[in-house]
Amino acid sequence: AAELSKVELLDWKQKALEAAAELEAVRLALSLKTSELDSARKRLEEQEWQNSQLKDAHQSFVLSAQGELRDLRESTLLESRENEIHKQKTQTERLQVREACLEASTAAAALSHSEAQASLAKAEVAR
Repeated sequence: AAELSKVELLDWKQKALEAAAELEAVRLALSLKTSELDSARKRLEEQEWQNSQLKDAHQSFVLSAQGELRDLRESTLLESRENEIHKQKTQTERLQVREACLEASTAAAALSHSEAQASLAKAEVAR
């Protein structure tokens, strides 16, 4: 009976060592995942900052363009009557070109914003 007891003790000791090894493997895997999560979080924060910068730059551009359009409209109103028809036609063409550029820029900014959101979503999924 003493022999069986020693064998059983050795068996339990082996099982305890295996369980400890498995636990250590799980701890290492958890540490690795935590590190990956931290890296993903940092990338996400960087992307959010870049997205914020892009949004701020776009807003600044829009406000500047609106100011230019407002100034342009005011100067058009002050034109003399003799030149009004000719200048109005020229200004309208310029406004159309500027508005087309503004629309193109807005579309490009929206695309960049969408791409940034897609990157954020990928980072979330990767997490």
